[in-house]
Formats: sequence, C-alpha cells, structure tokens
Amino acid sequence: MTKERWAELTGMIKDAYPVVAEGTEPREEGPGTIEFIEFQGPLGHIRLELSIHPAVVGKRAIGGKKMGAGAKVQYEYSQSDEVMSFSAWRRVNDAWEPVDASTFGANA
Repeated sequence: MTKERWAELTGMIKDAYPVVAEGTEPREEGPGTIEFIEFQGPLGHIRLELSIHPAVVGKRAIGGKKMGAGAKVQYEYSQSDEVMSFSAWRRVNDAWEPVDASTFGANA
C-alpha cells in the first residue's frame, strides 16, 4: 500500500459510508505512526489502518553474562527508508477481529 493508494481508498470510503472516527496515533511497538479510519460499511463497523514506520536495519542483544540476567534487544532504524503495512479490522461484540485486507483492494 502506498500513501497515494491510502488517500484514494479513504476518499472513496468518505464518499460512500458514514465515517465514525479518523486520525493518527503513535505505534505501540516502536517509532512511527498509524493512520486510521473507522466507518459503518456493509460488513459492519470497520477500521482500516496504515502503519508507517522506519525500516529496521539492524538489531543487537544487550545483556549481562550472568545466569538469570535479563537481555534486551536494541533495534537500529533507517533514517531514510520507511515501511508501510495495511490492516483491516471488523468490530464484533466489542472486540476487533482481523479482516482479509484484499477485500479492500490492498496488496498487503
């Protein structure tokens, strides 16, 4: 999914369905953002997300040598390359369930 395709998809949704929520939020897993749109569609309450974050170029484990000492993984991120991933969710009984992204014409 590209930013142009995301803009096209959200534009079509805004024209065809009532939008419940729309915005940007930080990613929980690391640096980057998640752009989202929630709407009432034929499948019910749907949430589409476009996650944008820097590409991981390396990782290294940091920790003590003693037994039982915790280890931590430190990721190195690209300054110029970014990764985009698309996901679709459907609200069922107050819980979000994944939906096949190809339903929305995404190549995810």
